[in-house]
Amino acid sequence: MNKQTRRVSRMPEEVRDELSTFFCEKQVLKENFKERIEKLNDKAKYVTSDLKRYIQTRSNYLQPMWSDLDVNYHVNNVKYVKWILEYPTTFSTYVILSDVVCVSGV
Repeated sequence: MNKQTRRVSRMPEEVRDELSTFFCEKQVLKENFKERIEKLNDKAKYVTSDLKRYIQTRSNYLQPMWSDLDVNYHVNNVKYVKWILEYPTTFSTYVILSDVVCVSGV
């Protein structure tokens, strides 16, 4: 964060070098990624699948509860993983979970 403008900014090289031991080897997004993610249309698998109905009927269940929050009122990252692992079995016909990436030292 830039102290003068109080905005998020690119990390200076000297700071990056100092913290590099805590970085993951695997890069999640390419540098200067320019592709846009397309919006879902009415024919997308998500819209026509049981997943949409599942999310609509269980939306109260998937909302953060008081016990899911940390002291800063953020949802604990473990809860996100729990929600992902509780997806409906019909969803697995469309999407295969390949990785759960753990970024430590952030």
